[in-house]
Amino acid sequence: MAGTALWLSFICGCCICVLGTEDSAAAPSPEWHGSAAAIQIVRVDNDNQSKATCADVRTHPVSEQCSFIHNTTACQMDGGFLNYLELPYCLLAGYEAAGLVIIFLWMMYIFFSLSLVVDLVLCPSLKMITTALKMDQNVAGVTFLAFGNGAADIFSLLLLVLRGGDDEDGDDITGEAGMGSILGGGMFVTSISAGLIALNYPLSDIEKWPFIRNILFYLMAVGWLIGMLADSKIYLGEAVGFIGLYIIYVFVVWIGHRRSLAAGRRDAEACDGNSETAPLLGSKPVSNYSTGNGHADTSGAAGADGPVMSTVGRGLQGRTRDASVISPQSQPLDLSLSEGSLSQSNLSLDGPGQGENDDGKPSQITSFPQIETDGAPVATSTAHVLHGEETHAYGFQKLYEALIPEEFRKTKEKKWYEILHAILSFPVRLVILLTCPTVDPEDEECCGWNKYLLLITMVTFPAFTAIAFDGFFEEISNEVILGPFLLGFGVILAVAVLLFTKIATPPSWHVAFAALSFIMAIVWIFLMADEVVNVVVTFSVTLNVTGALLGLLMIASGNSICDLIANFFVARAGQPMMGFAASFGSPLLNMLIGIGIASLAAIIQDGKPYPLNFTPLLQIGAGFLVFTLLLALMLVIARRWTAGKVFGCSMLALYTVFFAAVLTVELTTKKN
Repeated sequence: MAGTALWLSFICGCCICVLGTEDSAAAPSPEWHGSAAAIQIVRVDNDNQSKATCADVRTHPVSEQCSFIHNTTACQMDGGFLNYLELPYCLLAGYEAAGLVIIFLWMMYIFFSLSLVVDLVLCPSLKMITTALKMDQNVAGVTFLAFGNGAADIFSLLLLVLRGGDDEDGDDITGEAGMGSILGGGMFVTSISAGLIALNYPLSDIEKWPFIRNILFYLMAVGWLIGMLADSKIYLGEAVGFIGLYIIYVFVVWIGHRRSLAAGRRDAEACDGNSETAPLLGSKPVSNYSTGNGHADTSGAAGADGPVMSTVGRGLQGRTRDASVISPQSQPLDLSLSEGSLSQSNLSLDGPGQGENDDGKPSQITSFPQIETDGAPVATSTAHVLHGEETHAYGFQKLYEALIPEEFRKTKEKKWYEILHAILSFPVRLVILLTCPTVDPEDEECCGWNKYLLLITMVTFPAFTAIAFDGFFEEISNEVILGPFLLGFGVILAVAVLLFTKIATPPSWHVAFAALSFIMAIVWIFLMADEVVNVVVTFSVTLNVTGALLGLLMIASGNSICDLIANFFVARAGQPMMGFAASFGSPLLNMLIGIGIASLAAIIQDGKPYPLNFTPLLQIGAGFLVFTLLLALMLVIARRWTAGKVFGCSMLALYTVFFAAVLTVELTTKKN
């Protein structure tokens, strides 16, 4: 399944490369408004004081292209760490195609790294924050956790919009790519993800109201976006309105959840005394048991009026997803010990690792006691916590296990694709863990508390933040740079953690590290999204293709692969309705939050409405998305609220037609 998703993305990139190489011999036409010749990086060359576009590099001999890239202001990237134009035109001069393949693979790795940041840092920190705030699970699911799931898509769109600018013809290539990524991502997830799930795990008895609700809100959002793009401008009221529509959606989900709970209580009261096996919440039986990996299984729920957050493992299985329409009946099972359970277990700490059995003789303790941390029980191993003492060996063992993936430590027990995933993720994973304080609410032992790892991150995260925003070598006074002061500040924080925390027991203010983890996850996502923007500019210049094409196919597929894999693995784990629902809920929230925040930020930055042309490719993307949503609704209703092979084949066929239509329009535009 993972290989299929990667191949889909690879095919998108190959098709775009073919489009570009077909026209590589010809000079780009300056009259073509959507081409790289009209790209937004049109400035005045300081050397000859004449207007030059970066796409003019294609008109120069190979021996002069590198010099043109270095000396033309238009070819300098506004952000990020790398100027990717130097690879095909300098390092691999004369082998442009090879350079583009490397850049494409690097872009796929950036998307892969984004999913790691979301999985390792962002979603766990948001879960802990929402738990500390005691938020309603359903409200948290469509607010904080929804933002976490769509953070990569939202920040990519934000930077594409903010980094954009008007060219000589009024076109905004990066802005087109951003809008295209939202429309293309919606097409990719709603058609391919939902279609594959329906084909492999047919659904029966789809809950009517949640499904209709998501489809209607999605149609309203797309329709509103079409109206804004047709006007060629996004005004302040429209940007705020998109965010307002999202707030209304959250309110509707919350109301539906409350009504469902009320109905469930009435059903439970009606069944009280009639049957010992009557469901506790509603008329449908709900299976809620531990799967053995720390996650509650909710496969018995077919969906209702609230989101249930499901984490499908780590790594290859994908990111934490917000199902958005799963039953509130399937609440996570509370596996923690009750207050009286510990006292009833006849545990004693009178001797090292000793307790008493029924005959009064000492016996080895086999269960773990709990240590109260700000009112919340946290289990700790008696092998390392005796009479309040903690060993350094335990701390270093935790550090080793955090930095070295389990796939490397237990190779014989792992499958080949798990080991491959660990190898690919190890470099980025290591840097993430060394620069981001990490928490893990699903870790029943200590919520991810790792003191020695935290000591390292306390030193590194201030300096890393400065490096990310190009401020490490910023002068704060004459010949005094900021970097050393940030390192010193990090050392002070590390000393504070060393002195005021224990090795195996998280402090009562552990949630503060979750907040810091959230901030560092945003820094990482911002950093990677900035590189994605540079890659988009590079492909647009080198291949002479529109930003809308890159957004609809390349960026959309790259951003959505993790959604596809996660949703499919949710279905394979026995929860097909959850994966199916997420195929419509996640892209809806990405559109509402992403476009609302990105366009609002652009309006505030420029002090005027955000201009964006409704190009033919964007029209195709919006039109196909509307048709896909309507077709999905009609098929589900016509098949009596089921989704099987007919639904799956129809969705996959529709995306194939969409893919061909986008390429056809791009080719037609270039010929004209």
